[in-house]
Amino acid sequence: MMRGRLVLAMLAALPLAAACANGGEDADGTMDGGEASAPIEDAGIAPEEAAGLVRRVAALYADPFAVDPLDPPLPMTEELAALFAAERQAAAANEGLAPVLDYAWHVDGQDAEISELEIMHEPVAPGLVAMVARFRNFGEPRAVRYVWARRGEDWLLADIVIGESEDAMAVTLSETLRTR
Repeated sequence: MMRGRLVLAMLAALPLAAACANGGEDADGTMDGGEASAPIEDAGIAPEEAAGLVRRVAALYADPFAVDPLDPPLPMTEELAALFAAERQAAAANEGLAPVLDYAWHVDGQDAEISELEIMHEPVAPGLVAMVARFRNFGEPRAVRYVWARRGEDWLLADIVIGESEDAMAVTLSETLRTR
């Protein structure tokens, strides 16, 4: 891994990190300087709740090498948490064999040199919202969509889509984890 290059590449993301740390949104409701696709309230989430989810996602990119792909530090629905737990258990039982998730899904690769990080929200449906991280990894455009579902008073990660959702090559993590 190229930690030195990552530090330099992450300097470009510092304005986003500062905005996330301060909990501030841009005038259009995003935290990236991008355009909001629809009012975030369409998903039934308050702007301050959306800002909290953006901060959680942004934290994954602050030090991509610190994130365990089999145990992401995000609150999850019971179903997604069970899929990750089953994968951790299978990986531990099959020492020497590669787990189904054998890459850092949050950076869409084995290594990371992240630049141009933007995180935007997309209302999906009432009680469902996506936080979309768009960035470059070693200069190649990448997108990871974090789909959050309201469960009671909480917003829990329900699924993760790697790639643009309309792209035939997009990978849904829950489907990948179910293949075990």
